[in-house]
Amino acid sequence: MGDYVVPLLQGALKLDGMCRVRWLGLVNDLTFKLDKLSEAAGTPPPNLSEEMKTVDTPQKAKKIRKPK
Repeated sequence: MGDYVVPLLQGALKLDGMCRVRWLGLVNDLTFKLDKLSEAAGTPPPNLSEEMKTVDTPQKAKKIRKPK
């Protein structure tokens, strides 16, 4: 059983990495298009990358105290 788990995990990680790269590419493409559109409209572009950073950072789990 153990022989099969490692390649499966490696495959899943590789796939996850590829998806992440593709997703980042999409976000960059979108921000570039938004920049161009907002330049044409004369309004400042929305900062998507900052919002993405806030979404991407993991939150610390709050400790649940047991009632005494």
